[in-house]
Amino acid sequence: LCGCSRSFRSDNESCKVSVDVDFSVVEECLPLADIVSAKQIIPLSLPKGEVIGRPVQVCTSDSCLFVYDQLQQAIYRFTKDGTFLNKIHRQGQGPGEYTTVTRLMVGSHPEALYVYDKVAGKIHIYTFTGDFLRTITTEYMANHITLLPDGSFLCFTPDFIYNGPCGLWRMSADGKLCKMLLEYKEKYPVVSAYWNRFYTISSQTVGIACPATDRYLHYDCKADSVSMELQINSRQHTTRSFAGIENSMDVSRPYWACLIYACSPDIIFGIWTEQNGDPHAVYTLYDKRTNAMTCYKTLDASSVGMDNWGHPVSSDMPGCLVTYLTEESDDESMSLCVYRLI
Repeated sequence: LCGCSRSFRSDNESCKVSVDVDFSVVEECLPLADIVSAKQIIPLSLPKGEVIGRPVQVCTSDSCLFVYDQLQQAIYRFTKDGTFLNKIHRQGQGPGEYTTVTRLMVGSHPEALYVYDKVAGKIHIYTFTGDFLRTITTEYMANHITLLPDGSFLCFTPDFIYNGPCGLWRMSADGKLCKMLLEYKEKYPVVSAYWNRFYTISSQTVGIACPATDRYLHYDCKADSVSMELQINSRQHTTRSFAGIENSMDVSRPYWACLIYACSPDIIFGIWTEQNGDPHAVYTLYDKRTNAMTCYKTLDASSVGMDNWGHPVSSDMPGCLVTYLTEESDDESMSLCVYRLI
């Protein structure tokens, strides 16, 4: 069990909580039932001949869900219970076509699917059925992006990008930088991962998990301001130990990075891996109610009636951890498993 401390900033910003962690002090097993309040299995029905190869993102609306297949660069749309609706595959160099999909976002007024293409510096907007509507050309590149209620975008680039803002910033609805919210002066050797660093807290609050500084932040849409929820202080080296180095390949010493996480109002679940060292993972559980963080060697899925818990996939479902499971059958059928965190 790891200790923590709480301090308050003199400028009346929201309170800052810090927790100490030692990845060498681990308990044996974390039963999944200890952090999950409900589980839903969603079998994905696909037309004959269609196979999802590598799902890396699940994006939801009030009426349906989208699954992005990185292997095919295709987007599949399903009902909430997994019934296939349509496929969007508009990869190319022409108008309304994307070279790659960096992030999916859903707009609700009116309903539209936003496809961010970081390589091309464009956000393509489609109807849910895949009809092209328009394109937004972005002034700067962002590694993470989310659509805000007013139609603008919250952008996050925790790692170094030449000729672009590094940190947290807001982009206007027409693709221009309109406000720098948090600027990183230093470069950090952030390990590349597809996992979304934004998570939904409420309709007016966005959470940000920063892999460069081991911090969890909150963005208030109405106040247009940022506050800190948590600072993780590790006894071992982490990414923030190597400020000034822009590429993880240039770090020779072992260090830890949290590549997968999920948050709820009460807990933060994380999977940390050691880079340049013994290749293994540690599961962490931070309990906001007790301000305590614990490390575990393994995760027990049998406690929720599963043979295995699946492969984690980035999702915008609030307070949930989503995985996918592939059946060993001729049609390679796939299911999503949605674990609602306590």
